[in-house]
This record gives sequence, structure tokens and C-alpha cells, in this order.
Amino acid sequence: MPFNTSSPRHYRLIIFGTTLIGLALSLSLAWHAEQSARATENKRMQLLASEIGHAITIHFEHLAHDLSNIRALWAASKSVERGEFRAMIENADQLRNMTGTLGVGYIKRVQQTELPLFLDQTRADEAPQFTLKNTSAAPEFSIVKFIEPYAINAGIEGFDLGQEPASQAACERAMRTGEATMTPLITLEERTPKPFGVRLFLAVYKKQSSLKTPEERHDVLLGWTYLAVETAAIFSELDNLHPELDFTITDPINGTAQPPLYASAAMPPAPLAPYQSIPINIGEHEWTLTFTKNAAFIATPRNTVYIIALGGPIITLLLVGFLSSLLRTNLKANELAARMTAELSTAVS
Repeated sequence: MPFNTSSPRHYRLIIFGTTLIGLALSLSLAWHAEQSARATENKRMQLLASEIGHAITIHFEHLAHDLSNIRALWAASKSVERGEFRAMIENADQLRNMTGTLGVGYIKRVQQTELPLFLDQTRADEAPQFTLKNTSAAPEFSIVKFIEPYAINAGIEGFDLGQEPASQAACERAMRTGEATMTPLITLEERTPKPFGVRLFLAVYKKQSSLKTPEERHDVLLGWTYLAVETAAIFSELDNLHPELDFTITDPINGTAQPPLYASAAMPPAPLAPYQSIPINIGEHEWTLTFTKNAAFIATPRNTVYIIALGGPIITLLLVGFLSSLLRTNLKANELAARMTAELSTAVS
């Protein structure tokens, strides 16, 4: 049933309804425009964070490739001597210049019964000062035989990494899988003061050996090539890749939260700066990159939001004004018609 526009009550309902619908529509459109802008920002943040994660992955893939190149020295030589190992590292410009790399070494697996012979042979190979840094009654040792550059990493030479649980576990995995493995975040003995970082290991086997099963790999193991890496140096360099993001990198172990590998900035309270996370696969490890935008982040322009938020109510008010004028005119016309009709009726009677 149509409104009777001659009624003031219906007149007020039309004005109120038009105002309410116009403002609600403006608010709804502005809200959707804001959500669209936020989605664009989140997508951009995800893209930037993915680029950081990809850069980290590529860096560690290069390190694993370098370990493989070093391992090839044992396949090409009858016996790898100290001078030969040093010459290879000195000529590997890319490896020596990799950000975060503290040292490159070789770990020899030594049985307890073979320890005296190992020490004699090692000292005879340009290392009369070679000594064991830590000893135990274990039946087997994992001794750092070579380390380069030597002068700044000499403290780790002769160190039995078999007594360091994280390194020993990574060595065991490398031996059984034949793949590069990595420790969680540990204190590195290679330098003084001792930085935090990780070690990467790649097993070295006897030449022309069958390596089909973990048991076969265990039986023909010679040792491991390894890298000591200061993770903070790698990650801090990535701050310059996308400075508009603050991020932390963590390495959950068995689902348990661990101290962060790196934090580019202190985390503000969660309600003020919501964080997002993406996984980073580093070999057998899955790190978590958690990130948020900072003051340097260029926000998505809100022109559409502002236009709708301001323009919608203005258009609504103009429309309400037009309807109000139209309805008042209609109301006056109806009143005039009613008065003339009444006067005419009076005159006829």
C-alpha cells in the first residue's frame, strides 16, 4: 500500500528512512573499501616476507652446495692433507665471502683405539701443536681436524664435537642420510667471544663405496665437512632487503617454542601490531618467519575509503534535502487542493 504523502507522519518516515539507508550504505561501502585496502596491504606484506624467506633459503642452499664442493676434495685425492685443504678454501672466494660464514672445517671420525695413531699423523701434517681440547672415555670421537681460516678459529681445532649433543645429533643425521644437516641455534666455539649460530654438516665417505642404506653409510664414514655460521650476520643483512618490515625468525624444536634465531625489532604488544607468520624450509628444518609492518611501510592509499566515507553522507544529505523539499511541496499542494475543495463544496451548498 503506497504512502499517503499528505500525512506528516509518513513524510517524517520517508525522510528518516532515506537518511538511515543512505548512511548505512555509505558505512557499508566504506567498510568494504577499508577491508580491500587492508587485504592489499596484507598481500604486499606476505610478498615482502616471502622474498625475505626465499633469500634465507637460497643463502643456506648455497652453503650446502659449498659443502658438497669441499667434500669432492676427498673423492679427488688419495689422502687430503692440511695444506691441500687450506689451498682449496683460500681459492674458494665465494665461500670465504659468504655473509655469516665463520669457519670451514673437516671433522674426522676416530675410534678410541685409533686415537694415538690419529694424533701422530695429524701432528706430522704441519700441525705439531695439535691437541685434543676435550677428552672423554667415549669409544668414538668426532674431532675437528682442519679449520680455515685457522688464525681466528684455532680454538675449535682438536675439539670433539661428539660431546656437544646438538652437533653430534646433526652429524649422525648427515651420516645416515648423506644430505647436509644443520644444528639448532647453539653457541659456537670457533670464535672468542663466542657468537650464536648454527653448524652445517655433510658426511664424507670412503671412495667407491656403496651408500644405499644408512648402515652402509655408517660403515664407510670418514668424517664430515662442516661450516660454522653466525646467523645474526645473515639475518641482519636482510633488514636492508625490506626495511619496512620487522621480523623474527624462530626454530621450533619438536613443537616447543625456542628463543628466536633473530629479531629485527622488539615486538610491540600484539593488539597494537598484529603479526603474521610463514614457514621457511631450510633442509630438514622448518623455521618460522613472523613479521609485521613498521613506520616505514607505505600504506595502501585510502582515497576510495575517504571519498565514500565523506561523499556518501553528503550525497545522502543532498538527497534528503531534495526529498524534503519535494515532500513539503507535495504536502502544501495537497493542503491547498483540500482547502479549495472544501471552499468549493461550501459555495455549491
